[in-house]
Amino acid sequence: MVRVAVSHLSGRVCLETDAGTTTTALDLKMQLHDLLGVPPVYQAILSESATLDDHDNLVRYDDDGEQPLCLRFLITMEKALALLQNVHASDESKKGLLQGLLEPGMRMQTDCSRVAAAALEDASQVVRRSGAEVLAKVAKGNQFAIDQVIQRLQHSSEETRSAALVTLQDLVVDHGNENVVAALVRCLRDSKDAVVAKAATMLETLAGKDDAQVVGAMVRLLESNQSSSEIVLVPVLSALSKLVACRSEKVIVLAAANLEHRHPCVRRWAVECLAAVSQRGDRLAIKEVAERLAHDQDHVRLAADLALTRVVEKHDEFAIDTLAELCLHADSGVRAAARIAHGRLSRGSL
Repeated sequence: MVRVAVSHLSGRVCLETDAGTTTTALDLKMQLHDLLGVPPVYQAILSESATLDDHDNLVRYDDDGEQPLCLRFLITMEKALALLQNVHASDESKKGLLQGLLEPGMRMQTDCSRVAAAALEDASQVVRRSGAEVLAKVAKGNQFAIDQVIQRLQHSSEETRSAALVTLQDLVVDHGNENVVAALVRCLRDSKDAVVAKAATMLETLAGKDDAQVVGAMVRLLESNQSSSEIVLVPVLSALSKLVACRSEKVIVLAAANLEHRHPCVRRWAVECLAAVSQRGDRLAIKEVAERLAHDQDHVRLAADLALTRVVEKHDEFAIDTLAELCLHADSGVRAAARIAHGRLSRGSL
């Protein structure tokens, strides 16, 4: 029987126990787990000359049998990180080590975020979700954790980038966080529509009003025709309608152009965006909308008619004159739409 004394690196003894001839380092780790709330996978037991393997017998490190065997204990993330990177490890084993980060002895460890964030790179959705849940519980508002997640926004896997965005939304507690906003702006250039859409949605709530960096990036996205998908255009137009506080000619023109989009949700948010970024009576907005009222497609004229009610003033002379010209248009559908809008405006009915 060997007396064993385990201390922290500071020298403070945390456990004294007796070890038999078959007692292993793993047995000792289990005792420390019960005592300190640190799972064995996050423990390292050190002798003077080596780091003990889990299956090492403790007696082999006892030199004279007279004095207690003095060992050191420290918390380490390296074994857990290696296990996460092991493609042969099961989802359950990875999920178990992630849940271990929630134990009492781990709560104050900054490096916990490093392990949980690494799980976002896993091929399994189960493991990615578990990592995200752990981060939400132990690292909300923690800038180190936020930075670890931001690193995953540049990962080659779309699944990892998407998981990082969802996780980031749960971690960020302060709006206007410059690192977060800058990272989300970079995501607007992502090749995957789902990533761009999620980033735009988050920027709508996290960015400040008239943030030039954010608005500029969204305008460039619309100008470049990077995506014509409603998955992207709806959240971008929605975000612009909330973030643009001052009149923007570029946004007015781009929003009006999307009145022509094939998808009704895009046309609807184009209307909302136009109304948000221009004041009633804005001549540019009226001109851009009137051009779409002369479109050869009924669904575009209907969207333009709705937009017109949101950008004109009562008895708006500029709008009335513009519509009067369209009442003479060669297309009967355009004439009909213009006459309805002209009559409504002349009566002062919006």
